[in-house]
Amino acid sequence: MPMMMRSTLSLVAAAAWLAGGATAGAAADRDGIQWRDWNEAAFTQAREANRPIYLYLEAVWCHWCHVMDQQTFAREAVVERLNNEFIPVRADHDAVPSLADRYRAWGWPAQIWIAPDGRELVKRAGYIPADEFNAVLDRVLSAGGPGQPVAAAEASGPPAASGLDGSSLPVGLRARLMDKHLRAHDDRNGGLDLAQRFLDPDSVELDLQLAREGDDQAADRARQTLDAAMALIDPVWGGAYQYSTHGVWTRPHYEKIMRTQAAFLRIYSQAYAQFGEPRYRQTGRAVVRYLDEFLRSDEGAFFASQDADLNPGTKAHDFFALDDAGRRARGMPRIDRQRYAQHNGMAIEGLALWYAATGESRALTLARDAASWVQANLRQGEGYVHQAGDRTLHLADNLAMARAWLALYAATAEREMLARAVSTGAFILQHFRQPSGGYSGAADTVGPMAPSIDTDDNISAARFFNLLARYSGQSRFERGAAVAMRHLVRPAVALDRIDESGIILAADELHRPPVHATVVGDSKAPVAQALFDVLLRQPGWYRRLEWWDRSEGPLMHDDVAYPNLPQPAGYYCEARRCSAPQFEPAALKRLLETRTSPDTES
Repeated sequence: MPMMMRSTLSLVAAAAWLAGGATAGAAADRDGIQWRDWNEAAFTQAREANRPIYLYLEAVWCHWCHVMDQQTFAREAVVERLNNEFIPVRADHDAVPSLADRYRAWGWPAQIWIAPDGRELVKRAGYIPADEFNAVLDRVLSAGGPGQPVAAAEASGPPAASGLDGSSLPVGLRARLMDKHLRAHDDRNGGLDLAQRFLDPDSVELDLQLAREGDDQAADRARQTLDAAMALIDPVWGGAYQYSTHGVWTRPHYEKIMRTQAAFLRIYSQAYAQFGEPRYRQTGRAVVRYLDEFLRSDEGAFFASQDADLNPGTKAHDFFALDDAGRRARGMPRIDRQRYAQHNGMAIEGLALWYAATGESRALTLARDAASWVQANLRQGEGYVHQAGDRTLHLADNLAMARAWLALYAATAEREMLARAVSTGAFILQHFRQPSGGYSGAADTVGPMAPSIDTDDNISAARFFNLLARYSGQSRFERGAAVAMRHLVRPAVALDRIDESGIILAADELHRPPVHATVVGDSKAPVAQALFDVLLRQPGWYRRLEWWDRSEGPLMHDDVAYPNLPQPAGYYCEARRCSAPQFEPAALKRLLETRTSPDTES
């Protein structure tokens, strides 16, 4: 997010701003480079000076970003060229979610050179040594003139329209996606067959779904990846490292980012509910403990991340090999104490899912506290800003919080949670929907660049809107899911990466109802709570779980007529018809375990 300008500037700082357009914040003084913020002013300055923009998109926890600072940006020739031949812009990817979504494949750091008219000239991923950096600058200047073509190997535009005007996933394209999913799995080591090993939640979730439908090979793939990814858990402080290198799970990069913690909670909650393995419960508990002890602020909100390095730019292998006392004697890797709506939303959803799978009440307390803080501090109208003082609206923040509210409703049956999911969902429809399909990363674009439509966000949006339609009974959200799918079913999008299991999940869910189970009874009755706990412990994400207390009025989606009985009862429902009432938790559990599989349609 652009930094707030101080209300007053010294004469020296003001002169520097007027002369070079550099930010008068902390970034302007780093490295001697006249860094600007990512905003319209940077493009105005680029047009007036006829210079390309150099966008340096960093992560505060990133080891190679620290090395870039200490080596490349420390070279006088690099500083001089950036100040005199370019408009240098520096941004924290956690602070600007729309930029992170656009350039995630190129980070971190992501280094992007952009013409004043918004064309991307060159995109480079990771650390660039000074001599190579200067060579890239030469190439940018040669490619950056008006009307010059962009080199295909180094820049890419938005996916070409496929001509599809529907939201269904064609049978042939689904088969190709499934083939890619199977080929992407490393049969020897588990996980995606890449040099970097990380927990890819969609690919594991698809295998969990297939396993519930009776696919034993999918069950084996899921277990293999789940077991392997446990190596990314910090054995001392808990929490999950972001990834490991060299094609193995045992050479971790030690940063702990919220996206990874949320992915572990989401997947290991499902794995524990489905397989019942104690080791999967221990893995999730380690993440909850880390969030509670290290990333939770005094007000209940969560901080963004923890650095990989104790000393920036120096590998911390020896540090993380120590026990708790040994580590603390040396210090603490920096924690990014920003509190973002997106990061808190991801944590809230993960914690709510963990509570549902395990009944561990501390996770629900943490989720509630964070949700209350976001609601009190980051709410703007019916949506959310990224952080306090921000005005820019990002899809990532609003989608994360919408999913968080829906997860809290599923876990607690508190109607206020569903109402907030509905209002935030409506806000997303209003501000981020694109006419040709998909949802853009920001409500307003910066400069002349076209809106960015992120695949992961649109998979998440499709699945969220479809499930929200089932809970709310509102067809506008079913149409909202179709908006995302119209983008995702374009072959250029669906086949772009090694594995897009999430598109299969989203497409399958749009064409079948979720598992639907309801408890009818007094919300204060212990037996009703025990029945609802049985519903929560069932495996799978795609489900509609409700608890109807008649004294609170009809449910929002009042599509089933339940008998009026004198005691709490649980029901399994499909096609608006329900089972006989179950009065005992054990009987309800047996019923749910023996019903048709989740993909069966009536």
